[in-house]
Amino acid sequence: MLYGRKFTLQTDHKPLVAIFGSKNGIPIYSASRLQRWALILTNYDFDIQYINTKSFGQADVLSRLIDEYPRPTEDILIANISTDTECYINSIFNSVLEPLPVMATEIAEETDKDPILSAVKKCINQGWPRKNEDQQLAAFHPKRDAISEIEGCLIYGQRMIIPKSLQSRILKTLHIAHPGIVRMKAIAKEHVYWPGIGKEIEKLVHQCEQCQGASKTPAKTLLTPWLAPNEVFERVHVDFAGPCSDGYTYLLFVDAFSKWPEVCKMHPITAKDTVEVLQSIVYRLGIPKEIVSDNGRQFRSHEFSSFCKEFGIKHTFTPPYHPMSNGQVERFVDTFKRSMKKCGQKKNWIEETLLAYRTTPHASLNGHSPDELFLGRHMRTKINLVHPEGQKISSNIDKEKFKKFQQAHQQKMSKQFNTKHGSKLSKFRPGEPVYLLNYRLNKTEWLSGTIIEQVKNSPTYRVKVPAIGRDVHRHVNQLRKRHPIEMDTPKDVGTTPDRRTPARTPEQIRQISPRPESPKNLSPKGRPQRNRRPINRLDPDPDKKRY
Repeated sequence: MLYGRKFTLQTDHKPLVAIFGSKNGIPIYSASRLQRWALILTNYDFDIQYINTKSFGQADVLSRLIDEYPRPTEDILIANISTDTECYINSIFNSVLEPLPVMATEIAEETDKDPILSAVKKCINQGWPRKNEDQQLAAFHPKRDAISEIEGCLIYGQRMIIPKSLQSRILKTLHIAHPGIVRMKAIAKEHVYWPGIGKEIEKLVHQCEQCQGASKTPAKTLLTPWLAPNEVFERVHVDFAGPCSDGYTYLLFVDAFSKWPEVCKMHPITAKDTVEVLQSIVYRLGIPKEIVSDNGRQFRSHEFSSFCKEFGIKHTFTPPYHPMSNGQVERFVDTFKRSMKKCGQKKNWIEETLLAYRTTPHASLNGHSPDELFLGRHMRTKINLVHPEGQKISSNIDKEKFKKFQQAHQQKMSKQFNTKHGSKLSKFRPGEPVYLLNYRLNKTEWLSGTIIEQVKNSPTYRVKVPAIGRDVHRHVNQLRKRHPIEMDTPKDVGTTPDRRTPARTPEQIRQISPRPESPKNLSPKGRPQRNRRPINRLDPDPDKKRY
């Protein structure tokens, strides 16, 4: 009807005259929506004419005539929509909205709607007060010299100030590919800003299951050394070494006080064979007060438990998969394996290694040798033959002086360890949520758990793990803090809360307006019903000014 004809477009909306009435076209910085409208209207030949609203009755007659027509309130209409349908519409709307990137035009629109940023724009145009008394502007007032406005957007330096309604979508954009806290902050420092963005980035990453599941092991805690024993066989450490290059596995036994070692070749390494080897050591050297071992099946067996009860031995387990806790014997394992590489071709290399180790002075023993502390004398070796018969070698040990040396040596080693590894004190409270390392099929993964208790003032904790279905023990180095997702924080940070229609609960719907009951003779339908009003047709009366 209008295509191909020149016509005059009359309107009471004066901005349209400035936008589409200019012969030079619309400005290039106009919104994309206006540019699309202008492109569509180029198909028509028309002039725009502005008419005052009072004189513009042709198009307004219908809207003026229905002024007294009763209109239902918005709440009543919303109450007639079921909650399920409302949620379904919201889910479709959000699935379409969330993938869209945040554009500068959208930021400008939302900035005008944001009350705080609107106040900031007002201060930019009218001038900032010398002394800020508005708490909402407290975060922006110190930065007022660096804040400017460009095309309706607020700029802080080179960074766009994001309104509250778009911050969650920006966080999701920053979190693409899970770059981590440091990289997310680096990207944000180049592009976006709002007060507290750094803390929100940290909170987001801490609550992201994918980020936490792939996290590195935290810094080691401060070294907690074993208490120095006061006598021989007060505490002994046992462990297996192997299978070694010769195909055998060896049981290593080290006294904590004197560093006296024992080595036994084993094949096979069943619990029964382990108990028999330890029984032979006990019958030769005596009964130790305490045995420290890892959580191997031989040491966790009923036979080993019965052996400890029979001889009155206290059995202490180290944390699972944490060999550092059994360092007394682990250090000798390394010495033993190195000696095997050097002397393994000899027939009696084990005996030679043990004799050399037992008679060698140790720095950790204040220059004493294990045989001197364990036997109270020096064992006679080939090197002793260089001394004449009349020369006596004393082996007097001042126990008090030796005790002080042990304590000072432990403090020195702890300080070196803490400095080398950058250790930090880590402690957890009962009931605190944590992530713990789970070891399965030579793979490690972080599982969620809850601290139950600390095991006897040690760096070991008992943790409840729902994924496993039982309680486990873990060293503090195998734990790290877990930040549970708060109930008021949406799990998917890509949502835009202010653009969603909040779903109403059935109770809220009843308070607004009760749903009219459907007639009993009608069968229930799967979709909600709406109230149908009879049509009130217009019957114009020339004598009436309003209806």
